[in-house]
Amino acid sequence: MRSGPNPGGREPREPREPVVRVAEARWLDSALEALAGGWGGVVELEGDPGTGKTRLLGHVAARAHALGIRVLRGRSGRADREVPFHAVTEPLGPGAVAGLDPAADPEQVHPALRSALTALATEPVLLLLDDFHLADGASARFVEYLTRYPVSAPVLVVVAQRPREACRALRNAITQAVDAGTGDRLTLAPLTAAQAALLVGADPADEALLDLHRRAEGNPLYLLALSRAEVGDRLGVLLAGELAGLAPDEAAVLHAGAVLGTSFVAVAAARVADLAPDATCAAVAGLLRRDLLREVPQPGVLRFRHEVLRDVVYRRIDWCVREAAHRRALEVLADRPARERVPHVESAPRPDDVPLLVAAAREAAVDAPGDAVRWLRLAGEVSPDRLPPAADLLARALVADGGLTEARDVLAAAIADGNGDRAALVAEQALLECFLGDYPGAGNLLSAELAGTTDPDALVRLVARRVMVGLFDGDLPDDAEIERVAGVDTGGAGQRVAAMGALAVQALRAAHTGDVNAAHELITGCAALADALPDAELADHPDHLTVLGWAETIVARFDDALRHLGRQLALLRRQPTSCLLPIVLMGLSWVHHCVARLEETRESAAEAKRVAQRLGSPHVANLAEMLEAAYLAWTNGRGGSRLAVDRAERAARAKLPRNWWFGTNGLLLLASALHMDGDTDRATAVILGAGGGPDLAFVSPMTRPWCYETLSSIAADNGDTGGAEEWARRAAEAAEFVGQPNHVGFALLARAHALRAGGEHCQAAELYREAAESFATLGMTGSRIRALNHAAGSSQAAGRAEQAGADLLLARELARQVGATVVYESADQQRHRLTPRRADAVDLSVLTRREAQIARIAATGKRSRDIAEELVMSPRTVDLHLTRVYRKLGVSSRAELVRLLASLG
Repeated sequence: MRSGPNPGGREPREPREPVVRVAEARWLDSALEALAGGWGGVVELEGDPGTGKTRLLGHVAARAHALGIRVLRGRSGRADREVPFHAVTEPLGPGAVAGLDPAADPEQVHPALRSALTALATEPVLLLLDDFHLADGASARFVEYLTRYPVSAPVLVVVAQRPREACRALRNAITQAVDAGTGDRLTLAPLTAAQAALLVGADPADEALLDLHRRAEGNPLYLLALSRAEVGDRLGVLLAGELAGLAPDEAAVLHAGAVLGTSFVAVAAARVADLAPDATCAAVAGLLRRDLLREVPQPGVLRFRHEVLRDVVYRRIDWCVREAAHRRALEVLADRPARERVPHVESAPRPDDVPLLVAAAREAAVDAPGDAVRWLRLAGEVSPDRLPPAADLLARALVADGGLTEARDVLAAAIADGNGDRAALVAEQALLECFLGDYPGAGNLLSAELAGTTDPDALVRLVARRVMVGLFDGDLPDDAEIERVAGVDTGGAGQRVAAMGALAVQALRAAHTGDVNAAHELITGCAALADALPDAELADHPDHLTVLGWAETIVARFDDALRHLGRQLALLRRQPTSCLLPIVLMGLSWVHHCVARLEETRESAAEAKRVAQRLGSPHVANLAEMLEAAYLAWTNGRGGSRLAVDRAERAARAKLPRNWWFGTNGLLLLASALHMDGDTDRATAVILGAGGGPDLAFVSPMTRPWCYETLSSIAADNGDTGGAEEWARRAAEAAEFVGQPNHVGFALLARAHALRAGGEHCQAAELYREAAESFATLGMTGSRIRALNHAAGSSQAAGRAEQAGADLLLARELARQVGATVVYESADQQRHRLTPRRADAVDLSVLTRREAQIARIAATGKRSRDIAEELVMSPRTVDLHLTRVYRKLGVSSRAELVRLLASLG
């Protein structure tokens, strides 16, 4: 077994990395099998730099060697481009081309070289020509000649080249050969994510791998360079050959581009390189030919072939030259945004760069908080006093980047140094302490600051933040603080925001304590002010709209709450992610839950959980998960309530503050899920535990009527008439104290439960329907559905099947509208149990001939697709006809249609 010239005289071996281009390797293997059988020809293996051409040539060489095929290999280089026919004669060896004059007329050389190849092919020969885009022109023309006049012997010529740099005439000739069936082209496309995972040894579903795959653009070499530092070093050596031999102007433009970034404007590069326009154009043309730079659709903009190439070029620039170029770039980009200019000062910042670093951080804080943190830290390192400027901005960026503890420390240092708006810094630190779980620390910080505060805006800001912290620890502003807020002078110029915040705080306190009339009056005035204020004035006081939205939620002004919380959410999305974001999202989720907007409930709660997890506050994420669990009990069909219980219990087992809104209501959501799941004993225990006993002292007066109604329902379900009556009495007292329509509805429900427990079903049904109407006026669809289901059950028990059917029909439709799958299916099943269909009551004449035909076929059990094939129509048309059939016959499913038609015989 013989082989042609090989580097170092060694037998061809497979490269170290795994073969990931399996399909391409198999294609080449089949070409080798054909060669062994006497077939030859020309194959182009085309692909961008780094796509694996050389690796595939190594694979095919090793396979050919194993098959006993003679392998001749050559690799072109720029240094040999001036030697005619060098690229093809060098792999053939001196003996094969003895006496050949490369300088002779090509019409004589081409046949002679073809004859030399034929003479070598006493057995199959594989000629591998790598990097052929660098081949001399004479060699390229010879291969072009072979596409027209193939060797009449088993010779397979594989030409590996980059399409952007290859000889155009040769490319055209190969295209014609492919069309004629006398040649082939194998194009190496970007690797898939699965192939990339195999190459780097990662999980295909790993987000880091997917990001790596995107950055590498599916290029194997860049994938390895980005994933392994040692491969990146090797890549630098490999690319050094491409960068060698650049003309001075080409090198200058390439260096200027590397300083400007992976993509850059050609005119800017010319100014950074200090080149004249003509010289720049000539240099760019040369770099484009060498595929070091590429054009993009935007006129005048160029980009490096890949970011890895740009990094290699950048690192090869002398440090002093590079820094001088960065300073020139800073001047060239003087009219660009700060975050585009700041990379040019990062490696060697000066004290006078501090304003630029801060401005760039401000621009990046929303979508790139990590960059903002880095730039602000740099600004602190070079500032004369060695203190980070814009401490409030640094803290917000740290929070958005998940650094709660460090953000807290930055704020504490800024407060101690008197650096910034003290009240705003204290308010921010208090919320961070809360998210870190230090509720006493948050409260003490606010109390200490409030004691010495007289400025109206600062006072309102701090008390509003006290409310935010109170959502977690139950320590709402006390009477003295509310009186101070109510007494501040907010009538001066520029005090509209403070006035609005003062009303919001008072409104929430009134709502929480059950003073509903005062709360409504305060909310109305506050909302009028808020709606008149522009976003710009409210953006720096995020608590005010949030407090207003929560106050509106408590007094069941749900539309107003959605409007104001939604506005605050929009304001927060324009700022770095803050601790207030999950609070607003949980508020929206709670309101959506109250009005049975189930998908919105889930979406808001799920986002709140994700944000809290990203911020590094697991107990806040647990609270959000409890809200998310409430969605599951209504929508997840069979087992949904069990799943909701599991989720809620998992959250409740974690560190959960239980004193006020979030903690208590989270536990009440668990109780609701337990009730829906049928675990009434545990539901009762959770409610009484959260409330601190039967008086529910730990529960807000605004929540007690719902708690007592749930307890009354559980007692009635268990046949405990006395217990149901006692809880109903407490519900009535709690509702009378508050006087809200929704609480009246819960009291009516509780009284109806007691009547049901005592066997007074007619009266119970009437009260259930009255409660449903009360909930309807407030848009509380979920509570309305519950009331209608109970009304139907009591009507059925009273022998009023027709009324029960009507109640269930309405409950079913409402459940369908809000996507409450569990309730819909339950109401549907109960309705059909109440009103069984009688065959003699069915009038098939209401159906069209086509509808009747489809109905009868469907009754045999055939699927829509089978019916469509039989009647020569689309499955969608069949389903449309069946929908009309269901409506006309009063059935809701195919199974019910089958039963109905079967009863007709």
